[in-house]
Amino acid sequence: LPGQPLAVLSGPSFAVEVARALPTAVVAAAEDHGVAQSVQQALSTGTFRVYSSEDVVGVELCAAFKNFYAIAVGSLVALG
Repeated sequence: LPGQPLAVLSGPSFAVEVARALPTAVVAAAEDHGVAQSVQQALSTGTFRVYSSEDVVGVELCAAFKNFYAIAVGSLVALG
């Protein structure tokens, strides 16, 4: 969406845990820190903590690597 503010949201979270109000922390990143802070304020609750960042690429890369590590560890556990 050209010209529209964009933020990415990432973190180790599972929808069922968020729905059960278990403590969860994620990061909202945007090039404009004000946008990230707006997302942080809009989504944060007592059990869902949102941190803000300007490092959009870093947050996106960590999200991708998190999935790689989860698959690798799961495979190793399955192999014993």
